[in-house]
Amino acid sequence: LAYRQSGYNAEFAGSFECEDGFFNKLWKMSLYTLYITMRDNYMDCPDRERAQWWGDSTNESHLTFYCLDPSARALYRSGAERMVCWVKKDRSDPEGYNALQTVVPINTGYFELPFQQLAGVVGMWTYYMYTGERDFIKEMYLPALDYLKKWETGADGLVLHRSGSWDWPDWGEHHDVPALEYVWAYFALDCVLKMADELGTDEGRGFLTERMAGIAGAYDKTFWTGEYYHGSTDDGMPDDRAQALAVLAGLAGRDKYPAIIKVLTTRMESSPYMEKYVLDAMLEMGYADEALRRMKTRYAGMVNGEWTTLNEHFDLTDGTHNHAWSGGPLEALSGFVAGVAPDSPGYERWHIIPRTGRLCDIKVVVPSVRGDIRAEIKRDPDTGACRIAVNVPETTEAVIGMPAVPGRGVRVTANGEVLYESGAPAPGRADIRYVRSDGNYLYFTALPGDYTLKSEII
Repeated sequence: LAYRQSGYNAEFAGSFECEDGFFNKLWKMSLYTLYITMRDNYMDCPDRERAQWWGDSTNESHLTFYCLDPSARALYRSGAERMVCWVKKDRSDPEGYNALQTVVPINTGYFELPFQQLAGVVGMWTYYMYTGERDFIKEMYLPALDYLKKWETGADGLVLHRSGSWDWPDWGEHHDVPALEYVWAYFALDCVLKMADELGTDEGRGFLTERMAGIAGAYDKTFWTGEYYHGSTDDGMPDDRAQALAVLAGLAGRDKYPAIIKVLTTRMESSPYMEKYVLDAMLEMGYADEALRRMKTRYAGMVNGEWTTLNEHFDLTDGTHNHAWSGGPLEALSGFVAGVAPDSPGYERWHIIPRTGRLCDIKVVVPSVRGDIRAEIKRDPDTGACRIAVNVPETTEAVIGMPAVPGRGVRVTANGEVLYESGAPAPGRADIRYVRSDGNYLYFTALPGDYTLKSEII
């Protein structure tokens, strides 16, 4: 008895391995679920419906950057182009006019989930960062700008609620709709402003900057309680999703991180769709051990279950068994724990800044548009000393973050030559050099080549 696994016409090109088999299995389950939900469009799931929901498509596209070869990216671009071609230009339909629709094509007149569409606008910028396809954001800019203009604002500078065709922030309970909507709007505005900067256009810039300033000026005053962000929830408690998005959108300053992490380690209301953003935020803040513990807690039922793909819900008695929006751990492990991600469009400049937590032995392959990036990260759990072996592809420049050991002196070598010792860089090499420290990492820039960096406690 045999079977043939089928999916989209792309190769499994990325990988992640560590000493903990749970995370290795979860990474692969995320890949298998992604692969089975990619056909001639990104799909919600193969066994209940095969519609291209744009919230699902956005999450799924993020995963391809870390596990499938670059040919897979055409599927996202095709979907985005269909979506903007489906925009209604009939002013007699004020709700549908200029709205980015969530399922395209669809047999109804108009279908929009505003929260998924705001996430989709953010995803357009993400796609550009990983691919460098400038013509893509040129095509997306005006439709995204026109869509964001559909939100009205009150006298306080905050956006007024837009319900769309389906008022859906996420599966689950205890949604903080006001806090979520305002931060999603700010996040999307910021990404479209970045598109304007890349394209060198002033069209819409005034609207974008003014709207962002209004939200930024009012957000903390409206929602920060001193312990967490809170607008309105049916149980009176903070929403983990709202805290996470405030971090990722840049509305939450570093001074709030210690308070926010308390919420993210105790409140677990997000569905697998929004869990991606919670894990990303925890890792972005630097709380790797907490993120890994949460990942194990939330995904234990799926990883230890009978399926090789991921469920739609954490409640395994509900929903479908093949939902690729649940695959956020794949991106979290490759992009944050191993720490590989672009700093400029198309990986012209990128970084490897590991947030390993308790993990000590990691291997990763990232199929970037400029060539595979391969890295091995080994950390001594007793001393904190670290070894990072990495290749920097041609036409790229890397920033390598070597974990520091607070309160201890350290010597860093690259291919056997000293680069840094006792708080001072060593002169000499032009291809790799020390640039700065922030107390948590020592940062080095590296030109194309193969490097093995080692830190030694002195």
